[in-house]
Amino acid sequence: MQSTVHPILPIQAAQPIRVDTLKRPSFVPRPLVGRRTRSGPLRVALVEPRYVPSYYGMDYLLPLLPGQPKAAQSGGALPLLAAFVKEPHEVALFNENTDDVDLAALRDYDIIGLTGMIVQRQRMREILESLKDFPGIVIVGGPYASVDEQFFSGLCDVIFVGEADTSWPQFLETVASGEPWGSRHEQVERTDMTVLPLPRYDLLDPRKVLVANVQFSRGCPFLCEFCDIITIFGRVPRAKRPEQVIAELEMLRRQGFRVVFLVDDNFIGNRKLAREMLHALVAWQEANDYPLVLTTEASINLADDAELLSLMEKANFRMVFIGIETPNLESLGETRKVQNVRGDGLLEKVARVRDAGLLIEGGFMVGFDNDGPDIFERQYQFIQASGIARAAVSILSAIPSTPLFDRLRAEGRLRLDDPACNFVPAQMTAAELRQGYLDLTRRIYDAPAYFERVFGSFASSPKFRERWHTRTARERKGLRTRVLAWAGAALTGARLLRVLARDGELRLLRDYARIWADYRRHGTPGISLPQFVSYAALHWHAYRHYREGRDGGHKNISIYSYTADTGNAPHA
Repeated sequence: MQSTVHPILPIQAAQPIRVDTLKRPSFVPRPLVGRRTRSGPLRVALVEPRYVPSYYGMDYLLPLLPGQPKAAQSGGALPLLAAFVKEPHEVALFNENTDDVDLAALRDYDIIGLTGMIVQRQRMREILESLKDFPGIVIVGGPYASVDEQFFSGLCDVIFVGEADTSWPQFLETVASGEPWGSRHEQVERTDMTVLPLPRYDLLDPRKVLVANVQFSRGCPFLCEFCDIITIFGRVPRAKRPEQVIAELEMLRRQGFRVVFLVDDNFIGNRKLAREMLHALVAWQEANDYPLVLTTEASINLADDAELLSLMEKANFRMVFIGIETPNLESLGETRKVQNVRGDGLLEKVARVRDAGLLIEGGFMVGFDNDGPDIFERQYQFIQASGIARAAVSILSAIPSTPLFDRLRAEGRLRLDDPACNFVPAQMTAAELRQGYLDLTRRIYDAPAYFERVFGSFASSPKFRERWHTRTARERKGLRTRVLAWAGAALTGARLLRVLARDGELRLLRDYARIWADYRRHGTPGISLPQFVSYAALHWHAYRHYREGRDGGHKNISIYSYTADTGNAPHA
């Protein structure tokens, strides 16, 4: 991509229809049959449903790692909701991703609450179906409930839409007092993040979870047409005070967690607040000898703020997820992703983030109205040139409540029975879009292409290599830590070998061996053998996930798939 200044492009597609102008089907609670009602102390069970196999779930990586954690991430909502359940009430967390949950054993509770995202919706339905005769109160909330209320009609008693930090404790008080509690709850005001309690991280088991989730802020100032963040959390970012975040990180450190993901919608949505928090975080990391590795997600304009980049590196951030979406500038204009077309080119922005010492996990999409059949080759060439090894590629998906969903519905272009592509593309057929996407994911996760990006990111940035070496040396001080690193790599490598043999993919082992040998002979120094093994294990997960999508091993072939797969399509 040329290093040029790009104007903000005009919107090519029809103007999005605002959410509040469209009448949406309402939630209907399940019938009140055999209901157990009581006042006084409550017993509350909060359930995290099992995920279907997904790119972000790391399903094929986890069994390879030392300790074999059961889940990639802890889930951030339930520990916070649990913190609102004060004595004399009781609360327990149940996570199907880390432990088998006996749903029948939950019948002794007064309230059962579920949360979940799109990839959990079918498991949520299965759990709710099994609780149809539960005599207590069944509640649903969270991201998916906030964008598709009707999905849960007849399945639960109460639905929480959007944030629930004031509505949830008020609901508990109402139930405990024996008063009528209502079936739909939606906060009128946005949550004041500065008054949130310390989440109940003590209810998490660090042996079973790879990464702990902490939320610093909510909301995003941008207007990306396909995104549901602004419809759930709004466009004015709100954040916790630095001391709140430090207290949460300190608790997780004492629990035994090593990696924390700041699950903000956009970590730099409010740069002033992010800068204040980072200064405190740098001081805490330095004072405690850098106990936590941090990751987060942010918009690409992070590349334009040298101070923020420097602070993030000093605070021990290692990776940032950035929604790059596409090298097609017309598509970025169409979807109102203005932050990606301001200033110089995307490749130059990626290079600045990398020079600051941060790896990038990139989000990419195909299927915008301005995407023609050439988009797949353009995406491949851009991803390879970017050096972004972990490229999360998906087909554009129209999610309920988003401006994109409303526009496509108004244009008669929704097709909510297709799990791969839930709309009619503008410049190709749905079958062509699906096949082009599958071919693209195969190409970018071909082992030579993947490691070309891995090694390219080191070779292209001496500044990144310098910072990488500094951090590695800091982490592996002493003989014990070096031995543990090599022992962990050996265990992961042995497990990877067994999996490749079991799945008939030993050719990948030959690829890994050849690539490593070539790198040692000709590559820029920077990656040790234990680090290479980690990259190989990450490659296997992505390769296997996308392979399963191509082979029909799971329906979730695209990361953000949404379909009305409940037997009807009321939104269409």
